[in-house]
Amino acid sequence: MNKEEILAHLPYSKPFLFVDELLHIDENGSSGTFTFDKDLDFYKGHFKDHPVTPGVILTETMAQIGLVCLGIYLTGSTEGRTRTCNANFYCH
Repeated sequence: MNKEEILAHLPYSKPFLFVDELLHIDENGSSGTFTFDKDLDFYKGHFKDHPVTPGVILTETMAQIGLVCLGIYLTGSTEGRTRTCNANFYCH
């Protein structure tokens, strides 16, 4: 399965899709990108006049790229198959 096919299988849509691009994927891990638009709703109140991306959104972004994309790659599909994976997250 190639990168574009994996992205097409993600079970998310905007505004809860946090993957712009899948840069690399193999059996050892995956990396990708997402750019947070400054006009996203949560910035209006978290924190007022000093916007910060909520930690739960950062965690979800890492999970979508690092676990869901990797899981789709490792199983070859999104249906009825599971596999245990070890995941490491690196934020730059």
